[in-house]
Amino acid sequence: MLTLRGKLTYLARIALTPDSRAVVALQESGAAAGAAGIAETQIEPNRRQVPIFFELTVPRSKLADGKRYEMQGVIWSEGRPRWVSQRVPVTPASGVVDLGTLIMTAYQGGGAFATRFRCGDREAVIDYTEQELQLKVDGETFDMRPVVAASGAKYEAVSDPTTIFWSKGTNALVTVRGTQYPDCRQAGSAKQAFRARGNEPGWSLEMGDETMTLVTDYGKTKRTMPRPPTQTTAEGRRYTTTADGKDVVVTIVDKPCADGMTGMPYPETATVQADGRELKGCGGDPASLLKGKEWIVEDIDRAGIIDNSRASLNFGDDGHLYGRGSCNTYNARYTLTGEALTVQNPATTLMACAPSLMEQEGRFFAVLQGVQRFEIDPTGALILHGGPGRTITARR
Repeated sequence: MLTLRGKLTYLARIALTPDSRAVVALQESGAAAGAAGIAETQIEPNRRQVPIFFELTVPRSKLADGKRYEMQGVIWSEGRPRWVSQRVPVTPASGVVDLGTLIMTAYQGGGAFATRFRCGDREAVIDYTEQELQLKVDGETFDMRPVVAASGAKYEAVSDPTTIFWSKGTNALVTVRGTQYPDCRQAGSAKQAFRARGNEPGWSLEMGDETMTLVTDYGKTKRTMPRPPTQTTAEGRRYTTTADGKDVVVTIVDKPCADGMTGMPYPETATVQADGRELKGCGGDPASLLKGKEWIVEDIDRAGIIDNSRASLNFGDDGHLYGRGSCNTYNARYTLTGEALTVQNPATTLMACAPSLMEQEGRFFAVLQGVQRFEIDPTGALILHGGPGRTITARR
């Protein structure tokens, strides 16, 4: 493991807003500013001001011999980058690298943090200026303002409320003057079919770029239909098509759902209306609930944790789980199936800390290596279940 430490600060006498968050990312030298990095960590200041201290742990398996790497910090506020540091070269020769103080300056815009989406054969670009967010599409630029949405981040043009950008992670919905574009996907993200399933009677749905396949009655009936255009609703999206001369309506709501048989959590709730029946179930990729921002542990075995101690969980795209146990950093492999989440024995560094921290770390690893499943509670907390009465609770 490689551990990078330091702090972010700026010289201007300007307070951070309550919603501010700091992002520190390790990237290959020459990567575009704001591009996805080798690894990153996000820090919520929780109304504290600069300096913001950070620590980023990176599995060495992600670092290639002969390549150069750089660290950069960004502070986001009100949905856009506000402060950015210079890139700092990182030499991953030792186990711990202290980068010292990274001085930040006000972000001036200019496309450094632009995000590109492919919408069929069209491209939509979301760019940030010093003051606002902009949508660039078909040679036009629209100044956008945030609006209330049930989920995701939704914006509409200042001068035209029928021009909308609605972000849902790596996917987005784009409407220009009332005309909706094909489903948009962030450039560089892997294309994955949307899948949903339900029980009693057992059914499944798979939606690709051009078709969708519905299997009902435990596999007795299978129908493949053209995938219709997306209809945006207040809570999600809807698809209406026909099969054998009958309407089939698929409704996907951005609301977490737990499988009735396995208890596996899913990011979305799905409903299919077909043959006079309403089939209810869950959809999306359960792994998307785990990946992304770092999880900070707030409880082990329902006994709390030591004040100002830090245990964390980072679920990577490559099946790596890493973070801090309380004293030592660790690296493990995790496996997520349709019914269970399991973690292999973590490999850790060998630092010695205060006895109370070492005891807490021992309990953390004991639960972690016995994990059987996970859930997301109504408040958004992650709960790892490691056996009868054994849990880890964490929040972002």
